[in-house]
Amino acid sequence: MGATLDGSAHAPDLPDSIREALQMQILRMMLLQMVLAIAAAWPVQAAEQPVLRENGVVLEYGSEKGPRAVLTFDKNRAAKAALTVETFLAGVAGSKVSIFVDKDPKPAFTHIFSNEECRFEAERSHCTVVLGGRVTAYGRLLDNFRRGRMSKLQVETGGVMAMSHETTLLGFSNAYRAVKE
Repeated sequence: MGATLDGSAHAPDLPDSIREALQMQILRMMLLQMVLAIAAAWPVQAAEQPVLRENGVVLEYGSEKGPRAVLTFDKNRAAKAALTVETFLAGVAGSKVSIFVDKDPKPAFTHIFSNEECRFEAERSHCTVVLGGRVTAYGRLLDNFRRGRMSKLQVETGGVMAMSHETTLLGFSNAYRAVKE
């Protein structure tokens, strides 16, 4: 761009096709800036924190109305049900549930639901798996949860993702320690 004698800027003579392409590019950039500004101002829903209940520490994945899962770490590690994993609206017999901690590509826990672990109530699936505190998988998952920051629970049915949600692990270690006391 050059300047005229009166100080005003002028555009060089460009063919109409190039001028239109530049105008479209400028419009796209302005639209993108508006979308980014709106996205930055949009409230982000925080992940649920571990909840301390009388029977233990509870982590929830998903929403009340859609597919969800609940993990309960019992206060008594020697109990038969030291860890209970429940899924609602996600999973049937043969579905695979996997729990990942942080960005580790290898799941900290994996289980395939059996016929005995899943049932239908009011046309909704409900699967439950229970682990004892002396099982190796329980100890590995507990150690990962104590050190981790985020966990992701996935349920796959026939190789298709039925559910994938994350929740924070911040505060899990303190809550678990408090429930044992």
